[in-house]
Amino acid sequence: MSQLPADNSPEARFFKWFAQSMKWFVIEELRIHKWHLSFAAGRNLGMEAIDDWERRFWINFCRWRRFEHIEGEQCWIEFNGLDFAVLKNVNAFNELLDEILRLMKDRKVLRDNLEMIQWAKSNPRICEEHVLQFLEVININTARMKLPEEWKRIAAA
Repeated sequence: MSQLPADNSPEARFFKWFAQSMKWFVIEELRIHKWHLSFAAGRNLGMEAIDDWERRFWINFCRWRRFEHIEGEQCWIEFNGLDFAVLKNVNAFNELLDEILRLMKDRKVLRDNLEMIQWAKSNPRICEEHVLQFLEVININTARMKLPEEWKRIAAA
């Protein structure tokens, strides 16, 4: 799970009081999806519907929560507590960061680090080193987590 700030720091107190878990949000999404698919099928699809949601939506759900976390919109305990609102501390090359975030948030095309590096290489006006530094801060790969089996079991019940 996440790395927490030192116990007595203001960040640790913030994290303890304001961070949320994605658990109940995910369980609600799973239940809604299961209900819709089951209603359409005329029977309870149970884990089949849960697995369908995981295949179709889980990775993007996590990616969006990661963006919320690093942009300071919502602190999620599933991500590193030290990363919360990390983009608010970025003062240099804001236009480049905005463009990277815009491309990575595009709902039509899933762009991870590799696609962003290829984009930087193909664009001579972009400093590849700055792109790599931003990708390290964004750390989108931390959003590639496995959907906990416990959450799936709760939603399927």
